[in-house]
Order: sequence, then structure tokens, then C-alpha cells
Amino acid sequence: MSSSESNEPMPTISKIANATIWPDGGADFSRVRDGMVWVGGRIELGAERLMFHANKVNRWINPAVLGPQDPMTMDFGLSLDADFEIRVHNTFGPSTIELVLSDGSQIGIRCWGAPGLAKHIAARRNRDSS
Repeated sequence: MSSSESNEPMPTISKIANATIWPDGGADFSRVRDGMVWVGGRIELGAERLMFHANKVNRWINPAVLGPQDPMTMDFGLSLDADFEIRVHNTFGPSTIELVLSDGSQIGIRCWGAPGLAKHIAARRNRDSS
């Protein structure tokens, strides 16, 4: 049996990242945009779910500066079984992954190594179709 046919669980991929959610589908993640609030924290890609957790500094500073925040902007999760499109926007510095959900909302993830993380997200979404 080859290693790709192994039944071993996939290790969690964890990266320091910034994330943002746009419920109206109006974000342009191909460039830095005024008014886009990026929350610093950690992105974790498991076998079945993508999770984001804001760091302590952002939990303290964002509500103080921007007012009360929707809890979704600080922590969120996305099932890899959900219907979404993956786009990568390469920029000078950390690149951005844009996840466009079936309802039109968007999730942006900015981190070093974003193209590789996007490939891992796509591979784990296709885990049952191989």
C-alpha cells in the first residue's frame, strides 16, 4: 500500500495569518483595500474543517478601536464539504486566499505561503473523490 493510500489521519496545518469576512461579496482581495479590516490570528486546516482564531491582541484592540465586533470576525470555521471557490491573489509580500461561498460571502486569508495552503485546502476538499 502506498503512502497516498494510507488511512493515517491528515496532520493539522497551522499558520499565523490575517483573515477577514465580507458577507455582501463586495470585497476585492486582489489588492489592499481601504476599509478592509484584517484580524490577526491563526488559521488551522484539519482533515474536514478550516478554522480561524483571532489572537489576544486583536481580541483586545479591534473592539476598542472599531467598536463591538461580530464574533464571526474573530473566530470562524468552514467545513471543507461546503460549496466554495478558491482563488489566490499573489501580491508583493504575503499572498491572499479568497474563499467565495455559495451564498456570495467571501473569506480572505492573508499569510506567507498562501498558494501552498490553497493547494492543501483543495486537496483536502477532494479527499473523498480520489
